[in-house]
Amino acid sequence: MFRRLLFPLAAIAVAGCRAPRPATIDPAQVEALELRPRDGVTGYCPHGAPVAFDVIVHLRGGGTLETSPPGLVVDGRPTHAAFTWGSSLGQLDGGRLRLPEDPFVTLGHEVTVEVGLLERPDLRTSYRLPGEYGCGGQVGAVGAAGADGGAGDDGGDGGDGDDADDDDAAQHGHSGGDGQAGADGGPGGPGAPVEVYLGYVDAGARRVAAVVVSGGAARRVLFDPAGAPLVFAAVGGPGGAGGDGGDGGEGGDGGDDTRADGGAAGDGGDGGYGGAGGTGGEGGAGGSITVFFDAAFPDLPRLATYSTAGGRGGAGGRGGAGAGGTSMASTSGGSGTAGAAGPDGEAGLLGVEGPPPTFVPADVGAAFGFLAEFGLALATP
Repeated sequence: MFRRLLFPLAAIAVAGCRAPRPATIDPAQVEALELRPRDGVTGYCPHGAPVAFDVIVHLRGGGTLETSPPGLVVDGRPTHAAFTWGSSLGQLDGGRLRLPEDPFVTLGHEVTVEVGLLERPDLRTSYRLPGEYGCGGQVGAVGAAGADGGAGDDGGDGGDGDDADDDDAAQHGHSGGDGQAGADGGPGGPGAPVEVYLGYVDAGARRVAAVVVSGGAARRVLFDPAGAPLVFAAVGGPGGAGGDGGDGGEGGDGGDDTRADGGAAGDGGDGGYGGAGGTGGEGGAGGSITVFFDAAFPDLPRLATYSTAGGRGGAGGRGGAGAGGTSMASTSGGSGTAGAAGPDGEAGLLGVEGPPPTFVPADVGAAFGFLAEFGLALATP
């Protein structure tokens, strides 16, 4: 008799909230496992996002269970922790394949990912991912971000007016203090100078562009010119956000007058004005890019795009809220005037663009001396 294994996927009406309950798997009811990359991925890109996998559990009788998305727990679905994982290259973390940082380790290699049921070691399956180097992206350097401006202090609340007594009339409430302006954001740092070295390498019948980037975080990259664009960047850092203005303080209550002769109660104090938001910091100036390319292949510089853009300006701070003027306890006194909200700060200016890239045909062999470690060499015409 087939025993049902999972909670229904439909929403369950319960009193109050509870944590989601993953499905439990009865090992005796499992017929086979299937492993599938998420999001239509067909191969791995060494400098791209980790490849995430789903496991589909085929049950006796035709039912299936599918794992929750990596890192999540969904009612009625098993988690990736119910399985054992292995990979011929890189590491698996919660159903995500993370490859070595150096892409040349992967060139010419398929990656085999294997999964098994934790409670049934005999039940295993695998999936082979070829290398794909056309995922594009951006490499290079970005200047440091500017510091955010501090928020302005809130205005203090106004004191209450004194109540009337035998000698004095009721006093008006005191005005709330104005909020202080937020501080301006700091400027972004300039883009660092970046050097790019370009060549071709062959892995079997496949030719891909090889890249060494210095400046900022030095990196090695492989990319397929037929894929998505690769951008080499020496970009200015973003300006810091302006600080928010402080809120205005509430006006104090007017004093009351409960004397039998009907004296007037004091008016409520005026509300304080909100402080102005700080101005966003200016983006940093763009840096410089120098491209040294294998002189045997004059097409290499055209395979990528380049950016020496200035950093974006920081966002302006929010203006502080104006406070309402308060009224007094007695109905015969007026309310204070509400304070106006402070103006929002202006966004910072875009940083100045750096110079266009410089292209230098050269013998780049020294920059690619490490290729021998992988049994590779720069391609020749």
